[in-house]
Amino acid sequence: MKPDPAAQAPVADALKAALSEELAGIGPFKIVGSEPSLVAKGVLIGKRGARKVDVQVHDHDGTLVGAATASGNF
Repeated sequence: MKPDPAAQAPVADALKAALSEELAGIGPFKIVGSEPSLVAKGVLIGKRGARKVDVQVHDHDGTLVGAATASGNF
């Protein structure tokens, strides 16, 4: 799991630590042809120091295949 180059390092590190195991359990993120097999889309909610992240994982057809939530102090 690699963060977007524009992601803030502390937020990316917190997400990786909190969500890696949950997202790994959904299935492999790999490139098939020119498209990823799974895409994670997330939203960051809350004020600094008490944030929540909701992530949804979709397959290449846009079907929801899993979701994960993490809270963090970042």
